[in-house]
Amino acid sequence: MKKNILLFLAIILSGCNTTSTERVSDTAPEMTVSTGNNVVSALVAEEASAEVYELISKAKSAVNAGRTANVIETYINPIISDFEKKYKSKYSTMYSPRTAQENMIYTLEGLSINAVEGNTKQITNIYRVPYVFAEAYFLKGYLYVSLGNLDLGEKALEEALLLAPRNSLFLSELGHISQAKQDFDKALTIFEKAVLGANFSPEVQKDFEKGRALRGVGFSLIELNRLDEAEEKFNQALEINPDDAGALHELRYIKSLRDKNT
Repeated sequence: MKKNILLFLAIILSGCNTTSTERVSDTAPEMTVSTGNNVVSALVAEEASAEVYELISKAKSAVNAGRTANVIETYINPIISDFEKKYKSKYSTMYSPRTAQENMIYTLEGLSINAVEGNTKQITNIYRVPYVFAEAYFLKGYLYVSLGNLDLGEKALEEALLLAPRNSLFLSELGHISQAKQDFDKALTIFEKAVLGANFSPEVQKDFEKGRALRGVGFSLIELNRLDEAEEKFNQALEINPDDAGALHELRYIKSLRDKNT
C-alpha cells in the first residue's frame, strides 16, 4: 500500500508550513467560556524557538532528499524534547491546529469540556501551541512506519493526535498502520474520521487529504467484504480527482472480485 514513500512525504510536507503565533498573556485570552462559577480561557502558548524551526526544516530537507538515516535522532527527538520540557510540563490542555477552522473547533471543544470538568476538578485553561510540535510527532511516526516499526510509529502518531485530533493527515497515517496490522474495523473507523477531518485541512491540501482518506475507507471496506460501500467511496475519490490512480485501480479490483462470483 505504501509506494513511493519519499515522493509522498515531499507532497504532504510541502503543505505543512508552520506559522508564528503571537504570545497572548493570561489577561488577553482568545476566548473564554463560563459555566456557573467556572471561567476557562483559550490562550496562545509561547512561540517555538528559532532552533526548533531550523531542526524541522532540516528534517524535511533530509527526508525529501532521501537521507532518512538518523533523522529521528538528529532532528526530530530534540524538537520533541523541547516540547516536553517547555510545554508539556507546563500546560495540561494543548492543541495544534493548521487552519483557523481547526483552531476554532479545538477551542470550542476544549473550553466546553474544561468548563464542565471544572465542577469536579481544578479548572485549567487551554493553550494553542505551535504546529511544529505536532508535525514533529507525525514525522517521527511516518519515519518509523517507513522503517517497518509499526508499534513505534503508532505511538508517535497517537502523540501527534493528542495535539491535533481532527488532523486528516495524521489520522490517515494511523489508519494505514491499522491496515498493515490487518485490523480493518479499526482502520475503517480511523479513516472515516480522516474524511471528516479533511474539512478542516488547509485549502491547498484539502483534496489530496480527503482523497487519501476516502481510499483508506474504501480499501478497508474491501477487506471487510463490503464491496458496494467500497465502490461508493472510490467513486467519491474520483469526484475529487478523476485521475486518482489508486481509486481507479481499486475499482478495477472490485470488478474482478464480482466477475469471479458470477
